[in-house]
Amino acid sequence: MSIFKKLFISRQEKHESQVYFVKNYIAHKSSKVYYEHNILNSGDPSKIDIGPGTHITGIIQVFKDCGRVTIGDHCFLGDYSRIISAENVQIGNRVQIAHMCSIMDNDVHSIDSEKRHQEFLSNVSNGQIDLFDIPKREIIIEDDVWIASHCIIMKGVKIGRGSVIGAGSVVTKNIPPSVLVHGNPAKIVREI
Repeated sequence: MSIFKKLFISRQEKHESQVYFVKNYIAHKSSKVYYEHNILNSGDPSKIDIGPGTHITGIIQVFKDCGRVTIGDHCFLGDYSRIISAENVQIGNRVQIAHMCSIMDNDVHSIDSEKRHQEFLSNVSNGQIDLFDIPKREIIIEDDVWIASHCIIMKGVKIGRGSVIGAGSVVTKNIPPSVLVHGNPAKIVREI
């Protein structure tokens, strides 16, 4: 058995409800996180909750003192995609997120140059950005949504059930259920 596998197994505790409590997140035993080092959470493991049958090849990050990511059943987060939360990102069931997407419920950095420098110093000294006055708003992605590759989902957005976000789109406003959107900014192309 590899040293990585031994380390991973030693960090796990099996909960009687078929949920694994891993060092920095909670996942159902039928879910799969392909790269453990891509789950970035130095706080409470319950801040990242991954549902049954979900496969994660991308990156999930919550900030030290805030943020939460909940991903439903049978979802997919593709390679090089990332979810960064300082508030709350809620993803429903059967949501497919292709590769190289960014989902951020916050601005990540201050627009004030002095505060940005303080964030930089904090990040290089302790590996975490201390949030100053960064705007943040919840993101909700309802069931059966498909987000194609290279999309950006901005803070405060709700994407309605069954909608499709076309490749390369930037979603800055709420998307109603069962529509195809595309563009920068994303606009409704048609109902589906």
